[in-house]
Amino acid sequence: MTEFIKTELIAKGWSCDKKYRVQATDGMAYLLRITPREKAESRFSMFEMMQRVAALGIPMCQPIEYGACDEGVYSLQSWIDGSDAEDVIHTLSDAEQYAYGIEAGRILKKIHSIPAPKTQENWETRFNHKIDRKIKMYSECPIKYDNGQAFIDYINANRYLLKDRPQCYQHGDYHIGNMMIDQSGKLQIIDFDRYDFGDPWEEFNRIVWCAQKTPLFASGMVDGYFNGDVPFEFWRLLALYISSNTLSSVPWAIPFGQTEIDTMLNQAREVLLWYDGMKNSVPTWYRNPLLCFCGHDCSCCLTYLATVNNDDKLRKKSQQFYKDEFNLDSPLEKIHCFGGRSDDVFYLCKDCPWMKCVKEKGLSACSECAEYPCKPLAEYQTKHVNKCNQMGEPK
Repeated sequence: MTEFIKTELIAKGWSCDKKYRVQATDGMAYLLRITPREKAESRFSMFEMMQRVAALGIPMCQPIEYGACDEGVYSLQSWIDGSDAEDVIHTLSDAEQYAYGIEAGRILKKIHSIPAPKTQENWETRFNHKIDRKIKMYSECPIKYDNGQAFIDYINANRYLLKDRPQCYQHGDYHIGNMMIDQSGKLQIIDFDRYDFGDPWEEFNRIVWCAQKTPLFASGMVDGYFNGDVPFEFWRLLALYISSNTLSSVPWAIPFGQTEIDTMLNQAREVLLWYDGMKNSVPTWYRNPLLCFCGHDCSCCLTYLATVNNDDKLRKKSQQFYKDEFNLDSPLEKIHCFGGRSDDVFYLCKDCPWMKCVKEKGLSACSECAEYPCKPLAEYQTKHVNKCNQMGEPK
């Protein structure tokens, strides 16, 4: 094992591993994980799979060294200086939260490019066995959810969707709690302990934790994975996977005490609200923050794209648009916007009447208004919404 001059215990996480921040003689910091000997085989497999994931260019703790030690086996990984993503995400703007979610989704898509072994059991058979076990666990559990039967009914009505689902490598616990933002602002993925092989869409079952922390991040994660084109079948399967997970959550929590039990009861209550008692497949937390109050798709707007990509060519193109269409001489530095819902909007949109009206009525979009579309908005949409200063088709 590499020699260390400094060792600091890391007292967090659910793993059986002992984790340390260590400093080598060359001054470099590393993450050292020591695992009981009986888990040596699974930890070596995890280390090998991490090497395959790292080879894809995934931003993560890099696997460096593996071997035996007095307490069992150890693995040495690169140390990430930064902050836990879930701790800092609320300090960021809406657009930044969504952007980190987009990146998390794109990273996950790349992780899923690793295929499952050809010997892997058929997914439909395998997951149906898992469902049956979880329904049995819940049925025998002394604690029940209010309207918990809705989860079981949804599962049984949608099991057929498991047929012919593909399988791939899974991180196994992919959510914002296993992500960091390093000192350069880059998203990093950590904790590959629970890796598995299965339906790539099943990996999203932990998005519940993301949506509770920040719906914008969760929405971005879905949009980033599917590049903005989310199939409806995904939502139906995700609701099935979340229902299955939720059923087993309270039996799992009982050995850990009342605090964990209450956490899972509250989570189940929230999930049922998102899905309207499992009657709707698309959860209410899903929304695109780049769809403005009036319906304009900021993600295709030249001004927005110029800003987030720091692209002067797009800035000049947007500048020219306002000159040609409205005879406005906008200085190049004013071609700047992080989206109509952000705190940093285009100077011509700061006094947007639709934004003002929506906020006064306590709505999130004009489309929620009983008068939608009112005459002024209908005229504005006909002339401008998704028709001006746009690059490509709105999502």
